Amino acid sequence: EFRRVLFRSALAPQVANLQEMKRDLKAIEVSECLTPAKNELNEYMEMEIDIYLKFMADELSDSYAASQKKKMLEKVTNYRTLKSKCTGE
Repeated sequence: EFRRVLFRSALAPQVANLQEMKRDLKAIEVSECLTPAKNELNEYMEMEIDIYLKFMADELSDSYAASQKKKMLEKVTNYRTLKSKCTGE
């Protein structure tokens, strides 16, 4: 049990980094074309943070994690597609 608690608490700095990156993303101004891509990335980051927080609180079920991971993959795919439409990359 002690190792599980220690492992979960060790994730706190990574979660804090993700939260900071999300705040930085919010502050970045992008073109109208890239706004939908930015929104998808923001939603992805929210989901990622949520999963880490639930895991750290020992409240993460396997079914919730699987469901969220599927949605997160969709967000990343949407982000890449929308970004590519605007940047040609």
